[in-house]
Amino acid sequence: MPVTYWVTLSTGGMLVGAALVGILSLRRSAEPAMALLMLMGTASSVYGVWGVASDYGRPEVTAAGVLLSAGCVIGGYGLASASLPSLFTRIPTVDLGFLDMTRRVDGVCVLVIACVEPERYEPSMVADELHELEVLGLPETTIGVTPFLFAAQKTRYRAAGGRSPSPRQAEAVVERLESVLDAERFPLVRLITCAGRDLVATTFARAVDQGFREFVIANLSAAESSTWERAKEDLAALRPDDYEIRIAYTTPLWASERLSTMLTERILPLVQEHESSGVALVVHGQSDFRSRRQPQFDVQENAFANRIRMGLAEHGVSEADVRLCFAEWGTPDIVETVRHLAALGSTRILVCPTCYPFESIATVLDFAVAIRQARVSPAVYVTTLTAWGNDPIVAETLRERVEAAAREFD
Repeated sequence: MPVTYWVTLSTGGMLVGAALVGILSLRRSAEPAMALLMLMGTASSVYGVWGVASDYGRPEVTAAGVLLSAGCVIGGYGLASASLPSLFTRIPTVDLGFLDMTRRVDGVCVLVIACVEPERYEPSMVADELHELEVLGLPETTIGVTPFLFAAQKTRYRAAGGRSPSPRQAEAVVERLESVLDAERFPLVRLITCAGRDLVATTFARAVDQGFREFVIANLSAAESSTWERAKEDLAALRPDDYEIRIAYTTPLWASERLSTMLTERILPLVQEHESSGVALVVHGQSDFRSRRQPQFDVQENAFANRIRMGLAEHGVSEADVRLCFAEWGTPDIVETVRHLAALGSTRILVCPTCYPFESIATVLDFAVAIRQARVSPAVYVTTLTAWGNDPIVAETLRERVEAAAREFD
């Protein structure tokens, strides 16, 4: 019987530690089950400690039982935390050689890459991000910290209402793009969100299996990010030239005059109606490590934001009242910029997600948090402009680039 008590308190401790990790990292729908598991584990541990205390009747043995139970809680937490990276979405093995190459379909398949966050919180999303940081050579997170990284992302989703608008807006843009493209020339248009198994290589292979041999890979973002480069590497690894498959890539949208004009025209009515207005043009920003690997991303986003800044200046907005800032990593950030504009005398400040094609957790939640942290005078009104969204100009700009890329096949 004493052995049973020791096993019971040990097992209960392990369950409590594992359930704690589950509560921190799993979806909200799994939290009641994890809470129940924690209660069962706690009851098991208490019963085990009580049994040990009753059976031995010695305080030092009872203390040892309590310490063992606490150690098992830590052990269960560590084992469960160590398993979280296994949630990483493994890229399925794709080999074009196993596909039926006898099928042929006339026309060009358009794959639009818009790597947006999932609509709802997904633990695999955080695992993917941690895996990417590991691939980039950054230090791995410790098992003690890892569950809290998942919890932080889950909390962001919860604070933003539980959903991200990014996937639906991306789908709407691609549907509009499909409607403005020549259906005979471009019979298949697909969105790749890079979430879960919606990956470039697998979507490309499915289209090849349908008979497509010409592809345009369209970049639905302002700049060439690491995600875009990785997509190109994944496609190159499939050796499409060996199967007479041709691929053309669109240029990123940062150089589009039409797109920068669209954003300029959105901003102007909000600042011209008020004499003392300021504008914070927000770009994403990257860590130093990633900036060294992808320097063109920062250059292109800054160039796009500066084009908007010049457009505002051409319409009489003072350049001193228009500032560039970073959403993360870089300086100045949104907090500093809002404070600076307020110090210059702006009583109406517009925070513009310049390089954000879609509304996201960042634009919905993080921007608002940054504005509150600025703690400017109540007399200063700070508001946020919407992201590009499903504006017809976005689809038209993308259409121009798709058609230009497809001319390589003529």
